[in-house]
Amino acid sequence: MDLLSCLLGDDGGCGHYIEDIDDGLQSISLAKANRGRTFDWARHSWAVEFKGESARIYSLYDEKYDVVMHLNDFEVALKSWRAFVSPAK
Repeated sequence: MDLLSCLLGDDGGCGHYIEDIDDGLQSISLAKANRGRTFDWARHSWAVEFKGESARIYSLYDEKYDVVMHLNDFEVALKSWRAFVSPAK
């Protein structure tokens, strides 16, 4: 199971999808500025814990489903996803 795909596609049917992604990007910025602290970004069924150089994606229903990736790699993926789902201008 690709947990990054699960997280990115987890919009919960909300109409505030871009704003939610922006909240995630803000959490990444906070994590980078405060390396010793932990920050979380939760979606409907999935969440990410930002700590140090890592982003841990995990299920809100069963935390044994998790994957850890480098914070910078996660940031690139989230920015790319935001660009993909943003309305065309």
